[in-house]
Amino acid sequence: MIQMNNIVKRFGANTVLSDVTFEAKDREIFGLMGPSGAGKTTIINILTKQLDADGGNYNTGVSMLETGLMLDTDGLYVRLSCLDNLNVFADIYGIPRLLIFQIHYAACSPPCFTIPFSILNLNH
Repeated sequence: MIQMNNIVKRFGANTVLSDVTFEAKDREIFGLMGPSGAGKTTIINILTKQLDADGGNYNTGVSMLETGLMLDTDGLYVRLSCLDNLNVFADIYGIPRLLIFQIHYAACSPPCFTIPFSILNLNH
């Protein structure tokens, strides 16, 4: 079961989540839908422990390996480098960063470490 109770999140003076409460029962398919800027990604980032809530509490009741997540895009952060993107997902799934570094180094040339994903030529 996933529960969020009275979640609050602020970025500086902007409150982006205010008193968010919901529950998704075991084996229930639950979706977050809304316009851009509604707070969907912030909720996911809190549930996946990429962000801390400023108030309220939540419980996922499961490990990230037992949770499915379907994004409306490929899920890559275009302003981050390849390595930074891999590290984001490694952190979510508890994969050691050293292992990610070793795999990335074996697969890509070192300059790829710092090049933002958005400007890489993936067609060659």
